[in-house]
Amino acid sequence: MFDSRLSVELDLYNNVTSDLLLPVPTPYTAGDASNPNVNVGEVTNRGLDLGLNYSGGSGDFFYSIGGNFSIYRNEVTGLNDPDARLFGRADRLTSPATVTQVGAPLSSYYGLQVDGIFQTQTEADAHVRPSVIPTTMHPVNSNSGMSPATSTKPVTPYRTASLMMTIVP
Repeated sequence: MFDSRLSVELDLYNNVTSDLLLPVPTPYTAGDASNPNVNVGEVTNRGLDLGLNYSGGSGDFFYSIGGNFSIYRNEVTGLNDPDARLFGRADRLTSPATVTQVGAPLSSYYGLQVDGIFQTQTEADAHVRPSVIPTTMHPVNSNSGMSPATSTKPVTPYRTASLMMTIVP
């Protein structure tokens, strides 16, 4: 029907990686040593990749149009210490940006959950936390004035797509 001009590729995968290597923080007494990579656990990767490509042309003119779509999920299924939370992308002067823990995606973003910012001084004055001004973030669960830090979303996107075109005159 398409005279071998259409190609379709479908990849499904379910991969378990054991002996997951991650940098583990050293104690402050180690000075400014870099964190060693240590076998810390296991992660499961599941996904689907779909690719479509159509090629054609006549004479000296050739073209190819294609695209792909991917769905990808990962989950930390085990750590040497099941209750451990391994923080990444931080040093002694900055807060961590990611956390790895059992049951969550590998290196999930880590931070405060907020539901907006205070728009007016009246709104800020009504809040539990002192010294709040307009433009300050409004934390979720603000009974105590602060929301607990939590793992939010994975660093890698769940879905990706791309389109490509090649023309050779």
